[in-house]
Amino acid sequence: PRKVHLIADSCDGVEDSLASFRVRCIELASVLPSVPAESLSRIPPERKGWYLQQVAKLAVSTQDDVSETFYLWDGDTIPLEDVLPARMADGRFPLLWGTHLDSPAHFTQPTPGEFSLPTGYLTSTEALLGVAPLSNVSYVTQWQVWHKPYVREMLSEVERRAPEGVHWPLAVLASVASGYEEQGFSEYTMYATWLLARRRQQVLLVSSRDYPWLRDPPSGVLNNQGECCPSDESLCQIALGGFRFVSWECTHASALRGSDAAAARRNRRQLSSPAPVPPPGVIASADSEGFL
Repeated sequence: PRKVHLIADSCDGVEDSLASFRVRCIELASVLPSVPAESLSRIPPERKGWYLQQVAKLAVSTQDDVSETFYLWDGDTIPLEDVLPARMADGRFPLLWGTHLDSPAHFTQPTPGEFSLPTGYLTSTEALLGVAPLSNVSYVTQWQVWHKPYVREMLSEVERRAPEGVHWPLAVLASVASGYEEQGFSEYTMYATWLLARRRQQVLLVSSRDYPWLRDPPSGVLNNQGECCPSDESLCQIALGGFRFVSWECTHASALRGSDAAAARRNRRQLSSPAPVPPPGVIASADSEGFL
């Protein structure tokens, strides 16, 4: 990318050590909108940072010194080959999606055999946008292409729907439903839902079946002590399994633990299984900046 905007708790020495990579380091505290302490009172202490980093990403995405179109990229995710272009050949924005059949995206199981996005993702998105996301499709795929004018438009819509005088950061935190504070909001779910509802003709859906990826590989992106960093050998093994990128979330359980990368790929992409049906509203077919 032309430039990387890295959001971190501290930027001490970061830009100097990564100068050749054109990194702009942004300290989290410097970009967080003003959020009264009482707005976080319902959030478990260990989850407050998870919510605040999502609010920070939304805030930075509207800044003037960020390009019009950019990759929003989770910092624990490694590309194994060139990623999808920020604009496809026909000018549309790619949007990666998956189901429990063809992706390692996080789903809950309310009942045996039923897979759903976390309830908090669904209720908060509907409260903020007035649009209910599909429960059996996930757009939380570790990265997305965002278009700054659309982010601004989405956040303006959130504020129009909120009570008078409530700005979007407080509206986001207020949308977390009681009882679902552990996983009460997803910026990826909100943006994808808004995009498909308001700008559907500008979207090209890409299935995880056609663009496979891996999360928490048991072969280990971390070393034997569970610490950074991934070895060239482990990344090579994952790439040889046909995966386009890999993410490790050390605090998350993963259904893919317990088999190697090739087995995980077979489990997710059995040729005998039917392809998942694309989300409705868009016909699926098969130089920017980035955020970490």
